[in-house]
Amino acid sequence: MLSQEEKKEITSRVKYRSSLIVFALILLLIYLTNFYSFLLFHTIAELFSIVIAFGIFMIGWNTRKNIESSIFLVLGVSLLFIGSIDLIHTLAYSGMNIFEGYDANLPTQLWIAARYLQAVSFLLAFLLMYKKINPTLLLIGYSIVTTLLVILIFTKIFPVCYSEGLTPFKIISEYIIIGILVVSIIVLYKNRKELNLTTFRLKIFSILSLIIAEVAFTLYIGVYDLSSLIGHIFKIVSFYFIYLAIVQKGFEDPLNTLFTRLKQSEEFTKTALNTQMDTFFVFNPKNGKAIKWNKAFNEISGYTDKEILSMKAPDSYYNQEDLEKAEKAILNAIETGNTTVQMELITKEGKKIPFEYLGSVITDDHGDINYIVSVGRNITERRKAEEQIKSLAKFPSENPNPILRVSNEIVLYINDAGQKLFNIEIGNKIPPSLNNVVEEVFHTQIIQQIELELNNQFYSFTITPIAEKLYLNIYGLNITERILAERRIKNLVSTVSHELRTPITVLMMSLDLYKQKKASLTPELQNYIIEIEERNLSLLKDLSEDILMLSQIDEKKLELNLENYNPLKLLQDMELFFASFAEEKNIAFEININEDINMKGDIKRIDQVFRILLDNAIKYSHENTIIKIIVIENYKGSFNPKGKNGTLFQFKNSGIGISEDELPHIFERFYRASNARDTSGTGLGLSIAKDIIELHQGEIFVESKLGNETTFSIFFPRIDNF
Repeated sequence: MLSQEEKKEITSRVKYRSSLIVFALILLLIYLTNFYSFLLFHTIAELFSIVIAFGIFMIGWNTRKNIESSIFLVLGVSLLFIGSIDLIHTLAYSGMNIFEGYDANLPTQLWIAARYLQAVSFLLAFLLMYKKINPTLLLIGYSIVTTLLVILIFTKIFPVCYSEGLTPFKIISEYIIIGILVVSIIVLYKNRKELNLTTFRLKIFSILSLIIAEVAFTLYIGVYDLSSLIGHIFKIVSFYFIYLAIVQKGFEDPLNTLFTRLKQSEEFTKTALNTQMDTFFVFNPKNGKAIKWNKAFNEISGYTDKEILSMKAPDSYYNQEDLEKAEKAILNAIETGNTTVQMELITKEGKKIPFEYLGSVITDDHGDINYIVSVGRNITERRKAEEQIKSLAKFPSENPNPILRVSNEIVLYINDAGQKLFNIEIGNKIPPSLNNVVEEVFHTQIIQQIELELNNQFYSFTITPIAEKLYLNIYGLNITERILAERRIKNLVSTVSHELRTPITVLMMSLDLYKQKKASLTPELQNYIIEIEERNLSLLKDLSEDILMLSQIDEKKLELNLENYNPLKLLQDMELFFASFAEEKNIAFEININEDINMKGDIKRIDQVFRILLDNAIKYSHENTIIKIIVIENYKGSFNPKGKNGTLFQFKNSGIGISEDELPHIFERFYRASNARDTSGTGLGLSIAKDIIELHQGEIFVESKLGNETTFSIFFPRIDNF
């Protein structure tokens, strides 16, 4: 029974061979027209090549934003102008009698000009295969060169190519063109690993066919000679092969299974978003249409998917006052990249729920806003806590937060918390950090709020004027946890938005390409795009899992399930798990441990730490090396600075190493060492490992030399020492 992939491969081969048979029949028919009229044969042959050239340009130009390789852009643009010169050549050919006052030299000059341009374009495309090229400048450049060539030819400044036979200039030019094409083959061969095998072969066949055509055009005497016939036939063959390489093999084939991949991506993204407790909402501000939202938004708002699609965002969910806040927040997001705002979500039942939103904007190339993305957190409980603290302020002396009463010069009252914070007493001058706001409130008699950082803590102060008493009451609230949480959310969303932008953009562009070109594209090109889709889907999956883990750690919601375990068994399971991965690089494991050691911890999390370290060790080790795992019970040494009873685990590998100046940063989130950025990974593994180890009250250390051995040392204290 054939698999789905095998069936697709057979279908692709049958279709490819069928197209070759059809082309052979067309070529035969074109050849037969020669027996009726060589002029008819020549016209049909040239028009066949011209249509292909213009078609390749249209496809290459319209997909220029979706293709990474510049080879399609250069060949596509160049073929527009090569086809234009060939069209003039066809009209100027002997017997057409369109350009009066010109003989057979004119079409021959146009032929040579077009072939020079084609040969140079092949070479340029292969040399700049993965260079970034400005399409507009490329188009302008070819326009100038083509216009100049046509002017030189029609003003008879261009060298003579035909005069009762081929001129030396024409013959030498053909050999120069052949030389450029040979160099193009060499350059293409050196880059063959970057190309699909079929695409590489088709391009080689195209150039070889063009070389044969050029050789034939060095031999004819009259424009209707046999050599001219052979040259035109091989020119047709050359253009057909370049059509297969660029259009059929370069664009069509990879899209046959693209829709399935995109559906998988959509389901994956939906699942990832629906695991979040915070709301996620994306909408188009131009028409208020909701684009994407998660299950949490449905549950909290009370609206169904159908209802959300029919409602205008954000107007349908907030009152006018909050909408004005949102407008200011969006302007701030445009300037800073993201913003934070508090608003009250109005549910389907009319209930108002306070939310704190972290928002960002997605703009197009011109800076116009396409989408607004918001992540919302229900702050109902936080609001209740703040209200309770305000209520406590009625009992100043017992309040754990600073409370002051001041005149315009001195402190009239300050509780114990305030005295410790500002290091002042009743009768002292107003703290310098409050001077300006106190002066402003006395002047305006309007309640003011200010946030200050004092003694490495963050405080929010509400300054309330008591006009008839000529003093101010100042109520302080420690908001350190809130500020730090906001920073964590902001940094996480900002970093995640940046990391997700590339894979999401690739997926969106692929979908656009599929919608636009589905009917005209074949399965071959899809292999190229599928590879990109798989890489981006894998990256999204890893990022989603790692981000969910970090979110649980940051919110202190990751609880340890402590139980007894044997580290030897755990390490042996790891060795078995990574065996095939290690065999690819001929890497061996050496475990040095007392089999009787037993420990207590969260087995699932310890397993995760070991997986992260061994995965990194294998990825960054040299081939034919040994990864050593050393376990020391009752360890007392430099990796146990507090002298606790516990066990040390060391993972040693010989590989690329880490430079000294990068060692302090390797446990930072999304950090990748400079010599490891070409290796797959999210940059979150070591950060997660460190957090899990610290949850076990342990510590992790790293020692490394660039290009040499790297050692990660983990100390786990005994559970009864927690």
